[in-house]
Amino acid sequence: EFNGLRVAMLRTDVSATQFKIAVRDLVSNVENAYWDLYYAYRDLEAKKAARDNALKSWQVIKTLSNAKKEGGEADKEGQAREQYFRFESDVQDAMYGRKTDATRTRNGSTGGTFRPTPGVRIAERRLRRIMGIDVNGNELLMTNDEPLIVSYSFDWDNLVADAESNRGELKIRSKRIEELNLQLLAAKNSALPQFDVVGRYRFRGFGKDLAGSSPTFPIGAWNDLVDGDHQEWQAGFEFNMPFGFRQAYSAIQNINQKLTREKQILHEQRRQIVNDLSDAVQDLKRSFTVYELQYNRLQGALDQLKAVEKTNALKKAPINLVLEAQRRVLDAQTQLFRSKIEYVLALRNVHLEKGTLLENKQIVFSDSTDPNGMIMNPVSETISKSNSMTESFVMPLASERTSSNKKNSQPLSSATVSNSSLASQRRQIGGSQNSNRTKLPAQIPGFGMARPSPTTETDRTAQMIGGDTYR
Repeated sequence: EFNGLRVAMLRTDVSATQFKIAVRDLVSNVENAYWDLYYAYRDLEAKKAARDNALKSWQVIKTLSNAKKEGGEADKEGQAREQYFRFESDVQDAMYGRKTDATRTRNGSTGGTFRPTPGVRIAERRLRRIMGIDVNGNELLMTNDEPLIVSYSFDWDNLVADAESNRGELKIRSKRIEELNLQLLAAKNSALPQFDVVGRYRFRGFGKDLAGSSPTFPIGAWNDLVDGDHQEWQAGFEFNMPFGFRQAYSAIQNINQKLTREKQILHEQRRQIVNDLSDAVQDLKRSFTVYELQYNRLQGALDQLKAVEKTNALKKAPINLVLEAQRRVLDAQTQLFRSKIEYVLALRNVHLEKGTLLENKQIVFSDSTDPNGMIMNPVSETISKSNSMTESFVMPLASERTSSNKKNSQPLSSATVSNSSLASQRRQIGGSQNSNRTKLPAQIPGFGMARPSPTTETDRTAQMIGGDTYR
């Protein structure tokens, strides 16, 4: 193996790029944990609302049963009671959760594919661990930002160009190929005959002592050297040519094999990155479409629940239709929250695959270089980050339907943000796209939940799940 200044510089560049990749993965996992916690809170609140609605239905039927009136039959009471305890069990799971594989990098995609795992407590501890703070704090962490739902349109050629120029994995492989080329050049030089012109000129000084005199040497070695009586010179030629150059040719062959391997790996890495980028863009389109469908599905489920509750109150619909409508609304809510997180992570994955995730999150690496590109201070990396991952885009779910919201219950439609040149225009989650945002109603009325208040969460649910409150 041949070493040298330029090889050492390339290895330093590789180490710096590996560090940036590690930071990128850390940022991605922090965002994964954040949105896992967001989903856990929304899942908990949706199940609490479903449980409370089931409790009201059970109490109504129980009252009719105690009064021996129509509608209070034992089968109906048992069905309503079963649904209440079923939802109560779901609330317990949504609060504490079970240890499962959460959203993380390389679990299906480079940045991470969303895996909805209920459990506020377990998701909160995971976020604390990734943040490097105490995993068992005195207060529960709560998410502050809401997913920003904006449709993006990317130019494919610019995406591929960004990915090939920005991805750290390709930079590392290119640096290793460049290092092997330098080693190959050195190995080829060692396979040539060596012919040198040599010369020597020197002063000598003799004496028993460095300074002073003795009977054998009247003057010291230093004084004899200064007198210049003992000078000598030499000139000549040296020629060196090993028989067969077996060591040199073996090194050349070995480096050529490594170089061929690295080039093939680079080619496959490029194909894999383009494939992953294509998957990310496709998943972004899919998740936005699914979000629109889930939103409209929730509107239909809310309308159905309101209708069957009204007809049940008039004794024209059995209670099982009301209970089934409650389950449909709960499932529609959780699927809506899931589709929102999938869209946010899909957009994050597009930025990761094209190598602009850290730039998108406003994380900057600063290093000092000279005009020739040599890293003068590679250790002094400065990382600066903005205070928020995304801008807030709140779409709370209210607990009551009002007449003023009827005009907002129309099917959701797309709003497209065109991006013809990603090389010059960078879009980030939460960018200044206010005029192009998808127009959503301020709240989804009906059966649902409102964002929990950090200071007023003292309802009966907190007592039933062990006195846990949000702070």
